[in-house]
Amino acid sequence: MKADPETVLNGLIRREENLKENESIAGFASWNQGVTRNYNHKTKLYESLPKLNALINVKKLIEINEKEYEKYASYTFESAQLFDWHKNYHEETKLNLINLIVKNAG
Repeated sequence: MKADPETVLNGLIRREENLKENESIAGFASWNQGVTRNYNHKTKLYESLPKLNALINVKKLIEINEKEYEKYASYTFESAQLFDWHKNYHEETKLNLINLIVKNAG
């Protein structure tokens, strides 16, 4: 799977916004530690990183993961294309992936 850094970052931000109303969740925001947020030991709060820094962090993580995926993958696609909300949603890509999974499952 190929991932677009901007799309991944926007997804992380959207997830945080959706959960923000319930910050009492144990570990809220800790899952993005070092990616979109850092913990401030003085204030004891997670603080958002500037968007450019967060984007750089996301790109680094994508590069690591894509190198690993490429060792095993013979078929690649933009991962976010599988979601209806993505501007480049392609039903054909989704169908190709499902067929690939079914073919290799047996």
